[in-house]
Amino acid sequence: MVSLDQQFFGLNPAQREAVFHTNGPLLVLAGAGSGKTRVVTLRIARLLLMGEAPKSILAVTFTNKAAKEMKARLVELSGRAARGVWVSTFHSLCARLLRRDAHRIGLSSSFAILDEGDQRAQLLTVARSLGLQLGEKEPRMLLSRIGYWKNQGLRTDRSPLGIDDEVIRARVGRVDDIAMIADRLWMPYASHLRALSAVDFDDLLLYAREMLETVADVRKRYQALFRYLHIDEYQDTNPLQLDIVAQLCGPHRNLAVVGDDDQAIYSFRGADVENILAFDKNFAPCTVVKLEENYRSTGNILDAANGVIKTNTTRKEKTLFTSGGPGDIVEVLGLADGDAEGDIVAERIHKLVTEAQVLPESIAILYRSSPQSRLFEEGLRLRGVPYRVVGGMEFFQRKEVKDTLALMSCIARPDDELSFRRVVNLPTRGLGEKAVATFIAWARARGQHLIDAAATAELTGLKPQQEATLRKFAGPLLAARPRVLAEVWDENADVAGTVRIAVLRASLQAVIDDEAELEKKEKWRETVDEVCDAFASFIDNLREARTAPDLEASGVVLGEVGPEGPLAAFLDRLALDEEKDDDKDDEKKAKGRVQLMSLHASKGLEFPYIFLVGLEEGLLPHRRVLEESGDRGIEEERRLCYVGITRARKVLTISHALHRRKRHELVPRKRSRFLDDIPLHAQGKLPEAVIEDPAADFFAKMRARFDDKKPT
Repeated sequence: MVSLDQQFFGLNPAQREAVFHTNGPLLVLAGAGSGKTRVVTLRIARLLLMGEAPKSILAVTFTNKAAKEMKARLVELSGRAARGVWVSTFHSLCARLLRRDAHRIGLSSSFAILDEGDQRAQLLTVARSLGLQLGEKEPRMLLSRIGYWKNQGLRTDRSPLGIDDEVIRARVGRVDDIAMIADRLWMPYASHLRALSAVDFDDLLLYAREMLETVADVRKRYQALFRYLHIDEYQDTNPLQLDIVAQLCGPHRNLAVVGDDDQAIYSFRGADVENILAFDKNFAPCTVVKLEENYRSTGNILDAANGVIKTNTTRKEKTLFTSGGPGDIVEVLGLADGDAEGDIVAERIHKLVTEAQVLPESIAILYRSSPQSRLFEEGLRLRGVPYRVVGGMEFFQRKEVKDTLALMSCIARPDDELSFRRVVNLPTRGLGEKAVATFIAWARARGQHLIDAAATAELTGLKPQQEATLRKFAGPLLAARPRVLAEVWDENADVAGTVRIAVLRASLQAVIDDEAELEKKEKWRETVDEVCDAFASFIDNLREARTAPDLEASGVVLGEVGPEGPLAAFLDRLALDEEKDDDKDDEKKAKGRVQLMSLHASKGLEFPYIFLVGLEEGLLPHRRVLEESGDRGIEEERRLCYVGITRARKVLTISHALHRRKRHELVPRKRSRFLDDIPLHAQGKLPEAVIEDPAADFFAKMRARFDDKKPT
């Protein structure tokens, strides 16, 4: 194991400057593959070495996976003391602050966190109450627009389209039919969620900002606690997150941000590249350090990336370089048509795997939009090359999993109305919407939590059989709650087993019994077991933290468990985890398979072999951007191309089609303007190789055979 001193000694001059900077604002402009994570973790390790208290250091990342990796590296560098460092996503941090002090702004600290499906259901409820009939795609579009406005920092107590402030109006974006409907739903939707004691992801940030801005003692408490703040991927922050950072950064102003404006590709989510571009002005005087030495890619790949990105005018000047050699040239292929592109790329991958013995998981195909994957999937299937399309429904989005979690929430938070409504009639037990609404009104009038009231339901205005059903449902859940709270620190107690028995008795055993198909019965059993196993693992980690010799180091872990107990903390962790599948499971999925993914999904990843496909006007840059967003949009598309190029470690192949099929016609295509920016020396002697597909006839026949077999 390399010692901490050796780690410091191995830094290059720019990295060393960032690591050994201590006080005041610091902007680290970290080019792709320049070792930014190493810089952040070593900077925190050095602060711990100087004697700073772990709990006084906050590090904010954008994904739970990144947070876990950073925490693991810190523990490796600094030992158990590093466990007390706050390493968190923005959403997890805000949720934790609100769980403690939300009541100070009139929000119940037992709020439920909605996922996308729950948000859609509640939005439809509000729309119906206003007499609005929404189409199939409109809820998703409306929630996207509402989320965008929240991330721009717009407050929910006034109409976004009715604001006179020019700065705020500029954040609203284009006004179209969706914006008009979203504006009408904006305040009623916010009021509806508040009445339910429910928040969505963006509300976590909005309410945290409100609390920090308006409750002085809470703001001062956290400013005093967090003496050193670190924000990773700062180019992806939005105006709302900037407000939160400014509130947390106290008089000491020890704020270090790390990011790369050249990789700012999330404006559609509300991210504002201006946050990083203007950091040295917003937090002046500021130390600026540029990390330009790349440890990932070959010289030719970096020259291609530099050539593409330097055309952007709104950026911080920097040039990636490597001490390694130039490596292979960047090959640019112009293919006859889209089918030929799919065939040629698949054939090259087949040869890499079969002849060069390259591991399939070392290869990735990157594209601008998901529909592009079809032709490459087809080509790989025909050759028997295993592949994986990154994306799709994850484990924790499945209905049976969400039902299990809702039952667990009824144990942890007996007044969680959304969870109660979801599962009280599971399986169907004669409790329709009207009966449930009648019962909830009765419980509210008595001032009782829903599960408490259901467990003793009598004289509710419902039929005796319905009341008996409520009692049978709620009894096991109510009985489990005190046991979970009492058993959490008992090493001999099976807390997860207690929860498993309760959710089965309350509802799920009846669901399993009602399933006619053996396969579905087994799926339900496996679901309950898997969710309860995840809770058991969470409990094990809590118990380990509690018995740690350094209690301060374990404080952040234990701090997750508030007065509602460990089950509520577990549910919060899941609700806030955007990558809910286990990392090891994710690696298992990738092993032995070529990876197909969008350019947005590829950010933060790297592969020895990259095929960057569809480099055409209308695809990259995308048609919508060309039509709607002007120069600002083109610059982000160029950054997207730069991200794709810099994912490659050894070999980069770029392709585009001269024609594409559209409604049975071959339509001419124009190669992307970004290809003109790649230096010729990085590509070899010719700007590109135009290849006709020698196997086109064969694969056309194969496709025809498949088409013949498809049902009409």
